Amino acid sequence: MRFEQLVLSGGGTRCFWQAGFLHRVRDEISLEPRRITCVSGGAMIAAGFAARLGPELLRLTRIQFRHSRNFHWPSSHLGFMPHEEAYRRVVDKVFDEEAVAKIASGPPIEVVLTELPARYPNAVGATVSLITYLIERAVKDATDKSWTRKLGMREIRADLAQAARDGRLAELITTAARIPPVFQFECWDNLPVIDGGSMSDAPMPSEENGPTLCLLASYFSHLPHKEDRIFIMPSETIPTGKIDLTESKEVQEAWDLGEKDGEGFLKLWRAGDLDWTRPHKIGDPTWRGRRWRPETEPAMA
Repeated sequence: MRFEQLVLSGGGTRCFWQAGFLHRVRDEISLEPRRITCVSGGAMIAAGFAARLGPELLRLTRIQFRHSRNFHWPSSHLGFMPHEEAYRRVVDKVFDEEAVAKIASGPPIEVVLTELPARYPNAVGATVSLITYLIERAVKDATDKSWTRKLGMREIRADLAQAARDGRLAELITTAARIPPVFQFECWDNLPVIDGGSMSDAPMPSEENGPTLCLLASYFSHLPHKEDRIFIMPSETIPTGKIDLTESKEVQEAWDLGEKDGEGFLKLWRAGDLDWTRPHKIGDPTWRGRRWRPETEPAMA
């Protein structure tokens, strides 16, 4: 099976599991997708994948985290929560001119963002979006979200490759991860936006043709199953907090788990055992989730 699309979920620093996984499998399975779709922290991993800078992204993130705190005193120029500045430092260091050029000349990379409704002040809209997301995540346990859409939040997509051509790569990667108050409010193309996880934890490509590899940094019971979509989840809970900037060791452990699970995936791939009708939790072929079922049943012979 040759994958034509790649989907990367969000998950903050847990997304380094995806980076380790991709580093292990990409050459053996000739993973050169024609389109990548991502959300939240998956945008930085997608950029690292496109520029072939996964190990460098890991190295510089670990260095940055050794000197970071999750909170600073109010008198600090960083404010209470310095996550955005630390994140931006990593992005600016990793994606130099050569890396930006590679991304700019590569495949489309769709970054999903959540546009806040105009009828709410930004702070209110972001708070409503986050609370609604958390409740729906707990109740439905599905990747795709509908409750936030009913409240007026709207999905928009920005192309990371185009942003690289426009000199806005770092801006878009940072914008993709905006969850106030951890990151500050900003606009993208004059639209107030936050992290796109409120729309979907694993957004599918807008143009989907051929097999799609979907890497989820968390477990979900309900997935948008469809023929040729392969969903992969970690073999165990990823050992890092979503927005913890202080544990460089845990970021390394997330990467290492990704490489380990990548090897498990390769065993399935070599044997031809990848099955779109069920999710693959690496190392546990019987796993079906808390109440998992395919949303599209396989056609009868």
